[in-house]
Amino acid sequence: MEEAWVASHKSGSIIPGKPVTMDPKERKALDAEAKKRAKKVKKLSKKEGLSFIQSFASMTPEVKKLLNGVDLYISHPDDGSWWRPVMEKYINAHPEQVLADIEKRNKTRSKRK
Repeated sequence: MEEAWVASHKSGSIIPGKPVTMDPKERKALDAEAKKRAKKVKKLSKKEGLSFIQSFASMTPEVKKLLNGVDLYISHPDDGSWWRPVMEKYINAHPEQVLADIEKRNKTRSKRK
């Protein structure tokens, strides 16, 4: 999102004075996965008779990347793996909280009928 914003608003970051940065290697991998997902969505859209917004020629490459990312993020978890490193990083940084949350969820689920 930051990349698309900066490309169209030369004034700088979405959040003034606080640029949002992502590791270039992670961004490249995410963009590649999103592009792969977008190809599947485009094919499915055509099959279903739906429009595929990334097909519009007037769109900048940065906006296409952003929309590809949106398609990736809202897709089913089985359709991509972008979320795995995010989850692993969070779990490794907060193991006690994750364990407490799982135990609370399991306790709640055990009360269901």
